[in-house]
Amino acid sequence: MSTFLAEVAQQIKYNPNEKICCVVPSGRAANELKKHLITLNPGTSILPKIATFNVLVDEYVSTYSTNKLFIEHALYQAYKAKTSDEKPSNFEHFQLWGNSLLQDFNEVVRQLQNPAEVFKNLADYKDIEHWSHAQEYQGEIQLKFNKFWSDIPIIFEQFAIILKEKNWATAAMQQADLAKNFTALNSTSEKVYFIGFNAFSKAEEEIVEHFIALGGKAFWDVSSIFSQHKNNEAYKFIAPYKGKEGHIFVEHNALEQEKNLTIHNTPLELGQVFIAADILRNLSAEELSQTVLILPKEVNLQALLNALPDNVKLLNITMGLSLEQNPFFPILKNILTLYTQLAKEVVESQLIKNTLTVFKVAHPSIATSTIFSIESPTIEQSLVKQAFEDLPITFDFFKGISDKSKSLDLIKTLPQITSLLQCLAKGSKQSAYTHIKSAIAKTQNTLLNIIDALEEELSLNQTTDLIINNIKQEQIDIIGDPGLGLQIMGMLETRALDYKRIIFLDTNEGAMPPKITENSLIPFDLKKYYNLNLPDHKQAIFAYYFMRLLNRSTDIHLIHNNLSEGLTSGEMSRYIRSLKFIATKFKSAWTINTNSWAKSIQNQNTEEKVISFTNEQKHLFLKSSANKISASALNSWFTCKRNFYNNYLLNIKEPSKTGIDAATFGEIIHKALEVGFKHIIDEQGGILKTTNYPQIEMKTLAALPAAFEEFAPFLPNTNTGEAKLKMDIAKEQLKSFLTIDKTRIANAEKAGVPVQLLSLEQKDTKQIGEITYDGITYPIGIVGFMDRVEKHQDHIKIIDYKTGKVVPQDLLIKNPESIYRSEKMNGKARQLLFYGALFNNAHNLPISSNIYSFVNMKSGLLFLNEKGKEILVTKNLSNDVSQEIIATIEDILSTETIEHNPKAKYCAFCD
Repeated sequence: MSTFLAEVAQQIKYNPNEKICCVVPSGRAANELKKHLITLNPGTSILPKIATFNVLVDEYVSTYSTNKLFIEHALYQAYKAKTSDEKPSNFEHFQLWGNSLLQDFNEVVRQLQNPAEVFKNLADYKDIEHWSHAQEYQGEIQLKFNKFWSDIPIIFEQFAIILKEKNWATAAMQQADLAKNFTALNSTSEKVYFIGFNAFSKAEEEIVEHFIALGGKAFWDVSSIFSQHKNNEAYKFIAPYKGKEGHIFVEHNALEQEKNLTIHNTPLELGQVFIAADILRNLSAEELSQTVLILPKEVNLQALLNALPDNVKLLNITMGLSLEQNPFFPILKNILTLYTQLAKEVVESQLIKNTLTVFKVAHPSIATSTIFSIESPTIEQSLVKQAFEDLPITFDFFKGISDKSKSLDLIKTLPQITSLLQCLAKGSKQSAYTHIKSAIAKTQNTLLNIIDALEEELSLNQTTDLIINNIKQEQIDIIGDPGLGLQIMGMLETRALDYKRIIFLDTNEGAMPPKITENSLIPFDLKKYYNLNLPDHKQAIFAYYFMRLLNRSTDIHLIHNNLSEGLTSGEMSRYIRSLKFIATKFKSAWTINTNSWAKSIQNQNTEEKVISFTNEQKHLFLKSSANKISASALNSWFTCKRNFYNNYLLNIKEPSKTGIDAATFGEIIHKALEVGFKHIIDEQGGILKTTNYPQIEMKTLAALPAAFEEFAPFLPNTNTGEAKLKMDIAKEQLKSFLTIDKTRIANAEKAGVPVQLLSLEQKDTKQIGEITYDGITYPIGIVGFMDRVEKHQDHIKIIDYKTGKVVPQDLLIKNPESIYRSEKMNGKARQLLFYGALFNNAHNLPISSNIYSFVNMKSGLLFLNEKGKEILVTKNLSNDVSQEIIATIEDILSTETIEHNPKAKYCAFCD
């Protein structure tokens, strides 16, 4: 197969006596070009210089492109020096929007526009948006907002001055500098060939044209797939260069070439990985060496590596693994978060447990720490430090922490944290430790320089964020030979390269092309006027990557997810639809097939890990968990035993949240309702009337901001972005709920049945029996929080709030013979039975166990039912459920091995 770079190598006709530089999109393309030049010039010869565009520019400018964090800090210095705001943002808040400003500066400079003019127009644009508000009627915030836009031009000027003093520049500034000043180029005898690019900024275009005027060339890889279909977005940036002097179109008639395109679909996200593995399994070593696998989502790289079949002996991975995938990264994150919390009065007990659990492997005696017996969600700082002193492993850097600890103190502890991680670096983890150690050291050096230059003190939280974000940017290079075996890469790395066989993963709309997020302060109209990059420009560039890669390939596999669920549309990429259209319209020689894969795709190369459930672990379970087991824990056992094992035996919990997920949103709703109804119990003896609801609604909605602050402290405020959206949703859902709840109480009043609130978010515990294991008798108890308990005339009503969707079918008891232990029972029904058994029924009344579903509000109060008829939890049924819970614990004890349930939909540790 003749490749683009092979054809270019022939056209270069390289003469060793000439001074030539070949500029290519990537280091990978440089290696391929070298191979072809060597083939054309056998024996001993001097190759031409081969470089990327940024390296070329570096040679002709005098400035230095430094670390991005240093550039951000220089911009912050300019902002502080030139802002008209009397109270400028600190560095922590500046970083929330400063990066967008930096991107805009670079974009304006890269397109050779006048920054002063663009940002002056931006200020005028923002002023026009509020033209109807005379200045004397504008509030303090509005005036401050308007001043900010007027400050941007002078901030940019100061930013440029600061960089010039340090001899620094962004890559965009370097390109603009060279594009405007060709003095250095006029004296060069070097011929420069630009190979395999598909779009240039205005600065890059000026540089290219100047080199072409000096005898250089630009080679474009053009396919009939898009050149004959002029409206194809992939052709957008190439068409203007056709026929232009010095620009050579290397065309390939892909439409007349026989190609086999197979479109694979699967309802599973990871199913795509298994499809790819199945395709690879049938290839010979020679065929694998002509194959590239495109992986748009780096997060699936580890899963892919685990799924590769045995016949894949050689491979090369162009993309690097983010250090976020390093096994030491979450441990480091926990330790840093723990450090910041120890500077306060209280610490999350679960965070400490998560941190210490990891070190149990190296130091098993840690399991006896008193930390693990703490039940409260928080623990005082003094008790934490005391507990750490008794541990067999040294956490020295915690001892000096106080509310006076500074960011510099945290940064200086990084070597000690590195030493702490070292005790976990055994066997296969040694390499991972080396990577994290190097990243920590590099981050410390960078941040020490930043901290030294800042005139203000960073908070510990901000310092932690800086450390984490810097480490995440580091990449772990995976060793491989780009000339041997299977090639795995991202779409960006494919530029100028060709392969006979291509396997694309994630060819869904929204992934290919990826969604374009615009973090820009410049509105669309101004961008369009000044020819700045727009979202459709970026998508056109990506379209070219995709279409060009198909140019010379003959065996193409396009794999996508076809499951439509939640926010996932399951829609195939527009590129696939475009290929089908092109193939028909231009009567191509292609064969297009569709292959649908069943849900039960199994990885034939890997075996499910089986864990032994030892006697010692069972005693530990009976001692620490079985005497206070919850409904969630038991549901976890029925759903996925591996998840139960990790959560409730190893005590490994999910990492701290950084976004408002369903669980966090639920906690916020629960808290607001608790505050809203509490005064009914405190002031009115719990008697609930319809006349109470205006005040209940007022108190509930007023409690929302504090609830957000308590359960989502990672959000800067609730007035913008995701937090505001969630706040608005919470308000509407609460209003709808209170309206329906008021109607229910009104119906009870009409029937002459008083409703009394007994408790809100109350924790109940109950001993239900004993189990003797290995001659030792252990008490069995259950525990849980009941959202709301009401007393009616002839029954007790337990109400559970669910912010997710619940339907009557979920609460159906299908098998009264095994009312609790049936694995086919919905977990929500099992939970309601659990609450009925848990409630300490001093009133000696039957119990109605119910759910309010905030997503299915129209169904009202849902109840346990058998064929639609409500089931009340009587004393006898409560005893039966208690016995079944004990029997479930006996089932747990009789289990010898723990495995993942492949059907489990929500399993945080196994999927």
